[in-house]
Amino acid sequence: MGFKPIAVIRRKSKKKKHVEDLGVEIVEVEEIEEGIKSKTSLGLGFHAVFEATGSPEGLDIAIKLVRPRGLVYLKSTPGSLFIANMAIAVVKEVRIIGSRCGSYRDYKKAIELLKLGVVRPIVTSVIKGLDRAKDAFEHAIRPEEVKVVVKVMD
Repeated sequence: MGFKPIAVIRRKSKKKKHVEDLGVEIVEVEEIEEGIKSKTSLGLGFHAVFEATGSPEGLDIAIKLVRPRGLVYLKSTPGSLFIANMAIAVVKEVRIIGSRCGSYRDYKKAIELLKLGVVRPIVTSVIKGLDRAKDAFEHAIRPEEVKVVVKVMD
């Protein structure tokens, strides 16, 4: 889609290895205050930031990373209130777009990208049997898990 993806990850994240395996450039979240903008064109911040951390601090980090008049795509549902400095969002005229599931057009494009192999899901565990769905949810909250799939049928 024309973007050069950069993943922002916590230094000690157990998920970092999975992103490294994809060959995506990684910046540690701890570097944000240390000059993250030098990685972006003209040093202004990113054109678009996809916030999918699941963390109450994720929106604040996304607002810091995005350039003035940039887009933050808010995908997280952290289970508590977001903690964000909205004054910075207002001054930068940031557009925040919330979308938990996406549209039909988004799904159609995602399926196309999956078929082409451009996007590869990071499945870290497969739980067999619908009767073990509860186990899958308990498994999915482990910090090292990225995507847990319930395989209903063989």
